[in-house]
Amino acid sequence: MIQPFHFQTTKLYRLVVRWSAYPSPALARESAMENLMQSFPERAYDVTNWIEALMGVCCCLITRKTLELQSEEVVLRTQNCCCSSSQRRPYAQLTLLEERSLCCGTCAQINSDLAPVNDKGEGGIVPGCGCSSQLVREIVHELNLRKDGRGKVAQMRQQKFMLEKISKMAIQFPVLLTRLGGAIPSR
Repeated sequence: MIQPFHFQTTKLYRLVVRWSAYPSPALARESAMENLMQSFPERAYDVTNWIEALMGVCCCLITRKTLELQSEEVVLRTQNCCCSSSQRRPYAQLTLLEERSLCCGTCAQINSDLAPVNDKGEGGIVPGCGCSSQLVREIVHELNLRKDGRGKVAQMRQQKFMLEKISKMAIQFPVLLTRLGGAIPSR
């Protein structure tokens, strides 16, 4: 005899609640999904190009730039005494990210989606006087880590994990319903 659906769900609910009260290896694997997307500490870099900033001294428009690496996105803030602007990009949307050299390899700049470099070599993020190649390497390395840990690659790992879990549940759920004395609903 097939029991009413309400009874089946109540019995299933009690069974799930009873199992969830005790730590088990299955529950430990559930938290593995949280570990698929790495978390990073927030960091901020002063990426003001002092040569450009000093050009604005005559007009009293010293422009400062900061690059904030937040948990989910990167923010490029540009500020001077007249205005301020912010560009936000999730790490999954950072497709272009590279270190470029200027002035025969003595200077370095960051070419990214936030501040692209044109064909003439203008644009990009040039911290300090342009000779801060160590800082540029550090920023590019940190952005690449975050792009891999929080970007499209991490999202694909998370989707694959979820698909595996759903596939297991699709196999286990009919067995559990049969064990509880219920019937599998027809399609």
